[in-house]
Amino acid sequence: MFDEGTHWVALGRIKGAFGVHGEVRVMPYQLPIARVLPDPTPMPGFPVSTLLESPVWRLGREVPAPREIKWHAGHLQGEYIHARLQGFETREEVQTLAGQQVWVSAQIVPKLSVNQYYWFQLTGLTLLDVTQAPEEPRVQARVLARELGIVESLFATGSNDVLVVREHSGEERLIPFIHDTIVQVDLAAGAITARLMPGL
Repeated sequence: MFDEGTHWVALGRIKGAFGVHGEVRVMPYQLPIARVLPDPTPMPGFPVSTLLESPVWRLGREVPAPREIKWHAGHLQGEYIHARLQGFETREEVQTLAGQQVWVSAQIVPKLSVNQYYWFQLTGLTLLDVTQAPEEPRVQARVLARELGIVESLFATGSNDVLVVREHSGEERLIPFIHDTIVQVDLAAGAITARLMPGL
């Protein structure tokens, strides 16, 4: 479940050392955003300097390491961020970090508009199916919901994003992230309520 207080998000990858004084070169990520379509709100454009708003980073390839690393003298140069990491003084030391991702607290990630969510917020949520519940009221339909599975990942198509849900049976189900299907996203409860269209 998404928890702003403890969740860490990968916002970049270390490409290697820069210069001869132990600076690290980081390629920032643009976090993918899912929208419950149709959504008239313009997609936000975030500066890559979000990494520079966190006083500490955690490094790790697939998951963040428990140790926090302070950095200083960070700046954006072209498409890369250059910074000095505390405890890494030479080019050789920094070069050993190449390929690791840079993780920051989710608290610094910019807030989104209603009906817009980062993919990392949706991954791991429980999908509740209210297909058999009455159409109205939509929010109250959750009381008749059945737990279908867990959102394992997302992918984008040409028209919308798709939830990849792993059912308790082990089967995989694809759910379009659109208004006709998604009834409610409740990050605090860790659940997405959906009304499945025929064929899903």
